[in-house]
Amino acid sequence: MRNFIGEIFGFNAEIDGLWLEIQKLKMAKGDLEISIQNKERRIKQLQDEFNVCNKKLSELLEKIKPVEIPSADITYRRPVLIGERKFTQVEIDVRNFIMPDFEIERNLKKKSLLYTGKENLDFLIPKIYKQARTGYKYGPDSAFGFSDLWMFPFELRMVLKKKKAGDCDDWANMIGSYFAAANIPRNRWLISAGLTRNEIGHATVYVKDSVEVWRHLNSTKPSYKEEDLKKFPSNEDEADKIGIKPDGFWFSYNDIFSLHKFESRSASSSFRKSKLPIKIRGTLDGE
Repeated sequence: MRNFIGEIFGFNAEIDGLWLEIQKLKMAKGDLEISIQNKERRIKQLQDEFNVCNKKLSELLEKIKPVEIPSADITYRRPVLIGERKFTQVEIDVRNFIMPDFEIERNLKKKSLLYTGKENLDFLIPKIYKQARTGYKYGPDSAFGFSDLWMFPFELRMVLKKKKAGDCDDWANMIGSYFAAANIPRNRWLISAGLTRNEIGHATVYVKDSVEVWRHLNSTKPSYKEEDLKKFPSNEDEADKIGIKPDGFWFSYNDIFSLHKFESRSASSSFRKSKLPIKIRGTLDGE
């Protein structure tokens, strides 16, 4: 029929060309159908693999117990000016003492100490710690006429300019403010207060390193030469006499959350004996 029509109308070449195109299209259609079948099989295979993984994930999540965070509403009572030479006592959320500001941010930017997610925190954090302690000088609160007075970072800066000094809690809050301004993840660092191994009340800084060990970056030691966070004393280091002993913690905080749980009767007793102007409410252990 194809040849007959071609001979009558005289376009055999055109018909032959069309015939070849038709055959090619049929072959292409067959290849496409095979490809679609293969992809459908692969999709089903992937779907089956996804279902298996999803089931395993669900089983694992069921086994994981929720982590109880011993949170608390912790406030520090200090004097606030309300008139000419007139003060009143005000309870301040301890998280508010972590106060990053423009001056801190400028210092960090100038030294390229901001965390962007790419830097190695084991080496960045010690640099920030040392920068926060620039001009370090230690002095008791009695120099200002108080038995206990927590300073905000901007107050400590002014005190240093006046050739005076701050104590452990002032420097701990300054260091924390630098960590906050540098964008160090909040699950990596805390300001902690408690009883040290040499039986002294202390506020200092703890930071978690890359192998999940909490390291003590003391708020009041004059200097540290370590450049690697993993070389700082751990919270379990018995030789770290100025570190808070494991059962001696009173409370911890940063600018996002505050934590509290007395791990021992001695911790609870030492906190009460300290007579700090600190109130702890809403704890999980009922203290």
